[in-house]
Amino acid sequence: MLSAVSKIFFFNLLFFITLLLSFADNVEAYIGPGAGFAFISSFFILFITFVLAIFYFISWPFRFAFKASVWKIRRNKIKSEVKRVVVVGLDGTDPKPARKFMESGKLPTFQRLKEEGTFLPLSSSNSPISPVAWFSLMTGVDPSKKIQTANPTLYDIAPTILAEFGIPKQEWMVGMRVFNN
Repeated sequence: MLSAVSKIFFFNLLFFITLLLSFADNVEAYIGPGAGFAFISSFFILFITFVLAIFYFISWPFRFAFKASVWKIRRNKIKSEVKRVVVVGLDGTDPKPARKFMESGKLPTFQRLKEEGTFLPLSSSNSPISPVAWFSLMTGVDPSKKIQTANPTLYDIAPTILAEFGIPKQEWMVGMRVFNN
């Protein structure tokens, strides 16, 4: 809402412009061909934008149905024999001493996991900050492609995703220690 002072100011400005234009003589100006090109190109940009917006609005159900059918076909083709995957990651640990301790018998459970499953060293992400690396491991997305590296407040997300607090449902024996699940 405009105040009374603003209304009076705009009324006086409008009156002054009207008075100025009423006493003006014929004014001639040259408008070169560049102005016409600029006007036409702006018009075509707006016209093409509206045509594309209408096209996307009309084609939305067909695009949605196509993507859903392709996803359903892909999902039906990919049938894995593995029902669950467990990733044991030792944050900040070099794999060489872990391999040495497994071979010497100091980590028998990890040795058994290595024999029955897979033991591979992982390279860290860029930047090698633990929450960024774990988040990249869980999502499969390079840190440069997500906002997390630019927003340090998001570093608190990884521990909340990795840990669920509550009554343990299961205990795991790893070496001489008992871990609750």
